[in-house]
Amino acid sequence: MKEKLLLILILSSALFAVDGAAVYSKCAMCHGVNGKHRAFGKSPRIAGWKIKQTISVLNIFKNMSKYDKFARVMNKQVSKLSNAQIEAVAIYISKLK
Repeated sequence: MKEKLLLILILSSALFAVDGAAVYSKCAMCHGVNGKHRAFGKSPRIAGWKIKQTISVLNIFKNMSKYDKFARVMNKQVSKLSNAQIEAVAIYISKLK
């Protein structure tokens, strides 16, 4: 019985896994499909960033109360993301070459 419950739990969690590529599709408009574009000519190229670095930066933008034009755009995009979406997109960005 425990094995069946565990299997159901594992399968159901896989159904709700967040697709980092889907989350990144909005990012690609400014950062490029491969993460190598400098958004607004200002941002660093994000392809290959470490997961923790990306999560940290996205959370900074998410929690900002004062910002310039660039940061306002990032805040608007990231403020809608859940922690799971931020983690998924960070994993996806870390794999961009």
